[in-house]
Amino acid sequence: MRKFLIAASFAALAAPAAAEAGDPALLAADCQRRAAERLDVSRESVTTKAEGRRTDGTYPVNGSAPIAGGRTVTFQCNYARDGLTFTGLIVN
Repeated sequence: MRKFLIAASFAALAAPAAAEAGDPALLAADCQRRAAERLDVSRESVTTKAEGRRTDGTYPVNGSAPIAGGRTVTFQCNYARDGLTFTGLIVN
């Protein structure tokens, strides 16, 4: 029984943490990459901020990026309730 408990403890430690789902830093970085590709700008010029979980359980990430002509566009990436699945990028 003791060996089983030790093995179960190690298995739990080795499993990905639930905190990874919806992790603000991971979502912001993923949104930054997607927005840079879509807007055809460098990743370094794109700023993003994860806004936390909505009441419906989904995750928004807001951002902005300078584009040609000296303008700045804003956008929002959206992620599903699992906190991992990208569901869309809306450019304002």
